[in-house]
Amino acid sequence: MRPARYFFVIQLSNSRAERNAIANMITNGESRIKKIAAVMPDGKAGMPCGACRELMMQLDERAGDIEILCDYETQKTVQLKSLIPDWWGPHS
Repeated sequence: MRPARYFFVIQLSNSRAERNAIANMITNGESRIKKIAAVMPDGKAGMPCGACRELMMQLDERAGDIEILCDYETQKTVQLKSLIPDWWGPHS
């Protein structure tokens, strides 16, 4: 497997774009996301939907530590595990 990427950037033009990008990542031998910036059509940072958060949590045991960019201007980030506090999966 290739080493982790530092930013995984997606232009969100429709819902679930992150899942398509993650599937492409896995197909191409990538195994881990460290940081993600979801970019909305207006150029501002956006948050992944709940289904996409669930998929990211299932990637590996370190997935809860994925940093999500909340605001590009301030560079504010949150960890994925803070958005899914009652994670039900195997890495809980």
